[in-house]
Amino acid sequence: MANKTRKITVTAAPSPDLLGATFAMAAGANDLEFDKGKDKIKKKDHYMVEFTLVDNSGLGLRFVKPKENAMWVKTIANPAVKDCPTSACGLPGFSPVSVTDTVLKVLNTDMDSEYLSFTLNFIRAGGNDANSAEYLPYDPIVTNKNGGGNMDAGPVVIAVVVVAVAVVAVAALMGVG
Repeated sequence: MANKTRKITVTAAPSPDLLGATFAMAAGANDLEFDKGKDKIKKKDHYMVEFTLVDNSGLGLRFVKPKENAMWVKTIANPAVKDCPTSACGLPGFSPVSVTDTVLKVLNTDMDSEYLSFTLNFIRAGGNDANSAEYLPYDPIVTNKNGGGNMDAGPVVIAVVVVAVAVVAVAALMGVG
């Protein structure tokens, strides 16, 4: 089984109200998309996603621990409707495998074509990881096309993703995956 690694930088900056931070993902798009057809990998292959925090907020931010609280994830029906997790939840096919202060690694073995809504949780220096009221959340949305994707990411408030049904249909007809 082959791995395809996606590296995503999440940058934290001071918020205008000075009470928290604003977050943005690097590279220029408004969503994350996994598409094995576009990436020319087999359907049985999977993605390793590495989120790296660059903290420019002045708050001494880090990922929350344990790894299950660093990221909460769920499926959603409509990415145009903001429905990001506000409490602990997870999916077995898109799950954290390790976390340090600045890097969260997530394994994407999800074989379904669906939208995933997730929240990355950060905490200030000296914060209590057991108290979710102290978390500073960041909540982008992902398109998972049978577990695959073009992983350009950019500033995200609400990611609106258009399903490319034709791509999936052509891939199925061509026997890709």
